[in-house]
Amino acid sequence: MNEIWVFRPGALGDTILALPLLERLQKNHINEKIIFWGSTEYIEILNEFFPQIEMRSLFTCDFVKTDLTFELPTKIYVILKKDHLLEKNLKMICLNVSWCEIEEKNNEWVALQMQSLVNENFDNEFSFIRKSSSNSKMLIHM
Repeated sequence: MNEIWVFRPGALGDTILALPLLERLQKNHINEKIIFWGSTEYIEILNEFFPQIEMRSLFTCDFVKTDLTFELPTKIYVILKKDHLLEKNLKMICLNVSWCEIEEKNNEWVALQMQSLVNENFDNEFSFIRKSSSNSKMLIHM
Protein backbone atom coordinates (compact mmCIF):
# COMPACT_ATOMS: atom_id res chain seq x y z
CA MET A 1 0.00 0.00 0.00
CA ASN A 2 1.27 3.48 -0.84
CA GLU A 3 1.59 5.98 1.99
CA ILE A 4 1.30 9.75 2.06
CA TRP A 5 2.81 11.57 5.02
CA VAL A 6 1.77 15.03 6.19
CA PHE A 7 4.04 16.81 8.66
CA ARG A 8 2.32 19.61 10.59
CA PRO A 9 3.86 20.24 13.99
CA GLY A 10 2.07 22.71 16.19
CA ALA A 11 -0.75 23.25 18.60
CA LEU A 12 -4.52 23.06 18.27
CA GLY A 13 -4.89 25.82 15.67
CA ASP A 14 -2.21 24.32 13.43
CA THR A 15 -3.98 20.97 13.52
CA ILE A 16 -7.39 22.49 12.75
CA LEU A 17 -6.03 24.52 9.84
CA ALA A 18 -4.62 21.34 8.31
CA LEU A 19 -8.06 19.66 8.19
CA PRO A 20 -9.09 20.98 4.73
CA LEU A 21 -5.85 19.66 3.25
CA LEU A 22 -6.42 16.28 4.89
CA GLU A 23 -9.97 16.20 3.56
CA ARG A 24 -8.79 16.86 0.02
CA LEU A 25 -6.00 14.29 0.24
CA GLN A 26 -8.41 11.69 1.58
CA LYS A 27 -10.89 12.32 -1.25
CA ASN A 28 -8.22 12.19 -3.95
CA HIS A 29 -6.13 9.31 -2.61
CA ILE A 30 -8.67 6.75 -1.46
CA ASN A 31 -6.35 3.82 -2.12
CA GLU A 32 -3.42 5.24 -0.19
CA LYS A 33 -2.72 5.28 3.51
CA ILE A 34 -2.42 8.81 4.92
CA ILE A 35 -0.36 9.43 8.06
CA PHE A 36 -0.53 12.79 9.81
CA TRP A 37 2.60 13.52 11.85
CA GLY A 38 1.76 16.11 14.50
CA SER A 39 0.78 16.44 18.12
CA THR A 40 -1.15 13.38 19.26
CA GLU A 41 -2.74 15.59 21.92
CA TYR A 42 -5.31 16.31 19.24
CA ILE A 43 -5.89 12.77 18.03
CA GLU A 44 -9.55 12.89 19.09
CA ILE A 45 -10.18 15.84 16.76
CA LEU A 46 -8.47 14.09 13.86
CA ASN A 47 -10.37 10.86 14.56
CA GLU A 48 -13.68 12.75 14.72
CA PHE A 49 -13.28 14.10 11.19
CA PHE A 50 -10.98 11.49 9.64
CA PRO A 51 -11.09 8.15 11.46
CA GLN A 52 -9.22 6.45 8.59
CA ILE A 53 -6.22 8.82 8.75
CA GLU A 54 -3.55 7.59 11.11
CA MET A 55 -1.91 10.06 13.46
CA ARG A 56 1.64 9.68 14.72
CA SER A 57 3.52 11.83 17.18
CA LEU A 58 6.34 14.18 16.30
CA PHE A 59 6.76 15.26 19.90
CA THR A 60 7.12 12.22 22.13
CA CYS A 61 9.86 9.78 22.89
CA ASP A 62 7.32 7.29 24.20
CA PHE A 63 7.10 5.40 20.94
CA VAL A 64 4.95 2.34 20.64
CA LYS A 65 5.92 -0.48 18.34
CA THR A 66 3.54 0.70 15.59
CA ASP A 67 5.25 4.12 15.51
CA LEU A 68 8.45 2.42 14.41
CA THR A 69 6.99 0.20 11.71
CA PHE A 70 5.81 1.82 8.53
CA GLU A 71 6.19 1.74 4.76
CA LEU A 72 8.29 4.39 3.10
CA PRO A 73 5.96 7.05 1.72
CA THR A 74 5.33 7.78 -1.94
CA LYS A 75 4.60 11.45 -1.13
CA ILE A 76 5.44 13.77 1.78
CA TYR A 77 3.81 17.13 2.51
CA VAL A 78 5.69 19.38 4.96
CA ILE A 79 3.98 22.43 6.43
CA LEU A 80 6.98 24.27 7.86
CA LYS A 81 9.61 26.77 6.88
CA LYS A 82 11.95 25.02 4.46
CA ASP A 83 14.93 23.49 6.19
CA HIS A 84 17.62 22.16 3.86
CA LEU A 85 18.86 19.47 6.26
CA LEU A 86 15.34 18.17 6.89
CA GLU A 87 14.63 18.32 3.16
CA LYS A 88 17.80 16.34 2.40
CA ASN A 89 16.89 13.70 4.98
CA LEU A 90 13.30 13.38 3.76
CA LYS A 91 14.43 13.05 0.14
CA MET A 92 16.54 10.07 1.19
CA ILE A 93 13.32 8.17 1.89
CA CYS A 94 11.02 9.82 -0.67
CA LEU A 95 11.83 11.85 -3.78
CA ASN A 96 8.37 13.42 -3.85
CA VAL A 97 8.53 16.03 -1.03
CA SER A 98 6.37 19.18 -1.15
CA TRP A 99 6.74 22.18 1.18
CA CYS A 100 4.33 24.86 2.30
CA GLU A 101 5.93 27.78 4.09
CA ILE A 102 2.96 29.56 5.66
CA GLU A 103 2.93 33.30 5.00
CA GLU A 104 0.57 34.82 7.52
CA LYS A 105 0.92 38.37 6.22
CA ASN A 106 -0.38 37.86 2.69
CA ASN A 107 -4.08 37.89 3.72
CA GLU A 108 -4.71 34.42 2.34
CA TRP A 109 -6.32 31.83 4.59
CA VAL A 110 -3.62 29.49 5.89
CA ALA A 111 -5.67 26.42 4.94
CA LEU A 112 -5.77 27.60 1.32
CA GLN A 113 -2.01 28.09 1.36
CA MET A 114 -1.63 24.50 2.54
CA GLN A 115 -3.85 23.28 -0.26
CA SER A 116 -1.43 24.80 -2.75
CA LEU A 117 0.70 21.75 -1.97
CA VAL A 118 -1.64 19.65 -4.08
CA ASN A 119 -1.76 20.42 -7.80
CA GLU A 120 -5.51 20.36 -8.15
CA ASN A 121 -8.24 22.96 -8.38
CA PHE A 122 -9.95 23.60 -5.08
CA ASP A 123 -13.18 25.17 -4.17
CA ASN A 124 -13.32 27.18 -0.97
CA GLU A 125 -15.98 25.02 0.60
CA PHE A 126 -15.20 22.02 2.74
CA SER A 127 -17.80 19.45 3.62
CA PHE A 128 -16.90 19.19 7.29
CA ILE A 129 -17.28 22.97 7.68
CA ARG A 130 -20.72 23.02 6.06
CA LYS A 131 -22.18 20.24 8.21
CA SER A 132 -24.58 21.53 10.79
CA SER A 133 -27.51 19.98 12.59
CA SER A 134 -28.63 19.62 16.15
CA ASN A 135 -26.74 16.31 16.36
CA SER A 136 -23.52 17.41 14.69
CA LYS A 137 -20.35 18.60 16.35
CA MET A 138 -18.86 21.94 15.45
CA LEU A 139 -15.22 22.93 15.65
CA ILE A 140 -14.45 26.65 15.69
CA HIS A 141 -10.99 28.15 15.77
CA MET A 142 -10.42 31.89 16.09
